[in-house]
Amino acid sequence: MDPIRILYISIAGNTRNFVEHLTRYAMAQNLKNKVLPTIEATEISEESDFADETTPYFCFVPTYLDGGNGIDTGVKELMTNVMGEYIAYHDNADQLIGVVAAVTETLTSNIV
Repeated sequence: MDPIRILYISIAGNTRNFVEHLTRYAMAQNLKNKVLPTIEATEISEESDFADETTPYFCFVPTYLDGGNGIDTGVKELMTNVMGEYIAYHDNADQLIGVVAAVTETLTSNIV
């Protein structure tokens, strides 16, 4: 089975930590049962060279706002713009399967 691909961005290290734990968990499960997939994770940052994505991937992002509650105030997203730019690069959006966003309890009312 092909690995599950994850592209992620991590500002404070929490998303990186989560993806690393998820990757190790998948590897442990794969060692028990080779039918189960592993995870191939790539961190995207301001220093990343953009590349053409040719295989499907999930995107993991933290959520950061400019303050406020995300509904009435503070609705401007901060610091993860490079991931949006990476996805928009050439045809990378065509390979995107879905987005997983980590949110704090204060932002849960924004989740659909």
